[in-house]
Amino acid sequence: MYVCSFCFYFADVFSSSMWSDLRAAVPQGSSALQSLASSLPDVALASRAPSTSSKYFSSYNRWRSWAREHGLTVFPASPFHFAIYLRHLMTGAKTASPLESAVHSITWFHQLGGEPSPSDHPLVKSTLAGAQRVLARQTIKKEPITVSQLEQLVASKAHSMASLYNIRSVVICLLAFAAFLRFDELAKLVRSDVRIEDDMLKLFIQSSKTDQYRDGAWIVVASSRRATCPVAMMIRYLDRAGLSCDSPLFCQLSKTKSGYKPRSKGLSYSRLRELVLEAFKDIVPDISAIGTHSLRSGGATAAANAGVPDRLFKRHGRWASESAKDGYVQDSLSSRLSVSKALGI
Repeated sequence: MYVCSFCFYFADVFSSSMWSDLRAAVPQGSSALQSLASSLPDVALASRAPSTSSKYFSSYNRWRSWAREHGLTVFPASPFHFAIYLRHLMTGAKTASPLESAVHSITWFHQLGGEPSPSDHPLVKSTLAGAQRVLARQTIKKEPITVSQLEQLVASKAHSMASLYNIRSVVICLLAFAAFLRFDELAKLVRSDVRIEDDMLKLFIQSSKTDQYRDGAWIVVASSRRATCPVAMMIRYLDRAGLSCDSPLFCQLSKTKSGYKPRSKGLSYSRLRELVLEAFKDIVPDISAIGTHSLRSGGATAAANAGVPDRLFKRHGRWASESAKDGYVQDSLSSRLSVSKALGI
């Protein structure tokens, strides 16, 4: 009997002919083979990252509930029924994201069940493409933070850098900018992930959204003699915080009579965003134009406009594709003008 933790919820998928053939192929008298075979569903489910599979589970459940409500076969799904379901999802949708999630999830679960996916049918493809056009809207990206704004931030906190609260905010901004960090990468950092060696800081990223096989990656950040040096500021922060090896690098703080003390809990996304906005509220012209990704985008933009080789640029930012990498860069006016200047007219 299969003991997969999700088999009870997706019995239709794991009762398909492919899984039935697997069970039939295992000799009844071999408990060792049966044990190995029973673990295969869990292995198959691990083919997606936990966050991705969780999203697919939710999306597939919505399809299953809707199909059952209308007396339709859930699995394998009819492409005609699924196309109608996509049209149903368009009602009240502000973007095509729910439809795209539905297509990705139905594709994955049909792959798990060894069945052809309705997403490959021309009607489903056309319905999704049409919905993407109908629901398309302009994406307003957050503005990148600039080096000048970082310099202003450090200068504004210079008189109060003894406060652990202030130095934590400054280090978060400098490190996210210099190492092109995503929020989830920042949140997962612990004290032991940071090493100071010679004239550089080494940062171990245990996992990220593009690290599919969880190999991890060491990111190196050079020190400088500038006031915005992330290495010098990190040393100052670590000396002040006194964190244990397994403590979150950027943790919550408790206010006491003698100042701030680190707690054992890390920062949430909303709290980190608040700290970033608080840090730049008197520096950027429009605070609503920036967010946590503004630091990663700012570092990427500064590196691209400084002519950092593309291969090093992509490795430092841990991008899986060129299009993903380019989406973070805001080319400088001089770089854009260089195109027409090079035409020789």
